[in-house]
Amino acid sequence: MTVRLDILDIVEIVQPIASGMTQPFLCHLDDGQLYAVKGRQALRQGLIAEVVAGFLGRELGLPIPPFVIGRMPTSLVRHHGDPDVAHAIGDGPVFASAWQEPIQPVTPVILAQQNAALSCWLYVFDHWIANGDRTLTEHGGNPNLFVRLEDGALIVIDHNLAFAASYDPARELPLHAGRPAWDRMRRRDPLRDAMMAGMTNAARLLPHIFHALPEEWLDGQADFLDTIATRLRRHDDPRFWAELA
Repeated sequence: MTVRLDILDIVEIVQPIASGMTQPFLCHLDDGQLYAVKGRQALRQGLIAEVVAGFLGRELGLPIPPFVIGRMPTSLVRHHGDPDVAHAIGDGPVFASAWQEPIQPVTPVILAQQNAALSCWLYVFDHWIANGDRTLTEHGGNPNLFVRLEDGALIVIDHNLAFAASYDPARELPLHAGRPAWDRMRRRDPLRDAMMAGMTNAARLLPHIFHALPEEWLDGQADFLDTIATRLRRHDDPRFWAELA
């Protein structure tokens, strides 16, 4: 079992993306494609979480955009006109997620029209990775979910807050975007069996994911890697599933 994490050079910083505390920038990489780039402001743990959650989620079939490691040249940061680039992104290895457009943010009405099983998978997945950054109720929220306009497909983004020590399922899960679908699911046993098998299989990628991470991100992060591994072993614990209810 192998993990491929491509490394591409950033050749152009296009513009900032108005999105959250991580201050991402839209950039061209040397494959000619646009990417949403996160760096220094996301912190090392946030960058590690993005890659780990991205691989695990894609292995489970969640519609997470392709991603690579981008290399931000020091010269590009130094000579760019926006001083926020150095503070928000910095130089060296960064997380780059393939840009998606045209898209629109998900609302409760739009999400109710999506596949219910997919919403349930997302609900369980975020609990598995301790990600509380997917809130959506009739009063609004921050689901980090979009719909691609050309085909209506769901797009799942933003996992830099995954594996947080502050994650509290009693507080986070009632507000999760997938909770209504989970509550409507009457026959959960077959879905639960499939989820457990999927998570067991996906978790086998973890050592390979860790090995693929940039060395610059790993300095001083041994405890965080242990936290990730411990969190991902909980999926076969009855308490894990009781918390979802």
